[in-house]
Amino acid sequence: MDRILRRELDAIARNNHCGAAELVEGAANAILQWTRRRSPIAESDWLGAAKHLLRCKPSMAPFLRLSNEILLAVDRHSSAVAVAERVLAFKRKVITGPKKIALFFRRFLRGEKKPFIQTYSYSSTVLACLVASKDLVDRVWCSESRPAYEGREMASKLARAGISVDFSTDACMFGQIWRGHIILLGADAVLSGWIAGKAGIKTIMQCAIANGCRVFLAADSTKFWPETSRSQYPQWDWTFGADDEVWKKPPRNVDVYNLYFELVQYRKDSRFRFLTEYGVMTSAQVRGEIAKIKLSPRLEELLD
Repeated sequence: MDRILRRELDAIARNNHCGAAELVEGAANAILQWTRRRSPIAESDWLGAAKHLLRCKPSMAPFLRLSNEILLAVDRHSSAVAVAERVLAFKRKVITGPKKIALFFRRFLRGEKKPFIQTYSYSSTVLACLVASKDLVDRVWCSESRPAYEGREMASKLARAGISVDFSTDACMFGQIWRGHIILLGADAVLSGWIAGKAGIKTIMQCAIANGCRVFLAADSTKFWPETSRSQYPQWDWTFGADDEVWKKPPRNVDVYNLYFELVQYRKDSRFRFLTEYGVMTSAQVRGEIAKIKLSPRLEELLD
């Protein structure tokens, strides 16, 4: 694979602070720049790039979707220009999705009395929603999101946008989810019955549902992924970070458990909705969209 492209994708793979939308946009840009630098591009090179994308951020569905877009184009023996156009169309979807979602969230909040909103970790889509509706929001509570502390990035950007923020440890926030609050979360992947997100999202959703809170999951359709055969991609539930992020020099006999992502099952509940570029959707509607996704047969080979 192209040396520069590999270096750029490897840098994205090491980035643990940005959200999936920002990271996959960077990956799409790297692919597009590669197509401008190199011509012609052999089929084996396209397959190498697609395979590297699969391993770049294995817990983030947009990387799987971008890889699949390239493979579908290769299946049709498309030219490099045609593949690049497909990548560009995917990038536009990633960019415009959060803006559309933010408009739907603002439309929803117009019927509310300046709610208190809680969020978790960092999501550029969630950030876009909150900034677009800052005049309709009372305060936003977010937490550190250890061990990478991406919650600080969220809090900083919200504050710079003029939004009042309550900031706490993760453990403190879990105990402060009360009836009447709106929980707004992002996700790295939306499967046909599960959500993949930052470790801790399971506890937040359980507390929210138990306390009668309304929960919104902001995710454009590039986060959707079907659960079939190996494309289930079990790494979603077993992605770990480096031990030293949690404890640099733990004592002997101490095993550090630094789980990055976890799966949480979503259920039919009137208090839980998806915010997508198509509007507010139920679980059944999201499953319907996921069922429409076409997968390249080569995907199975690259996942082996």
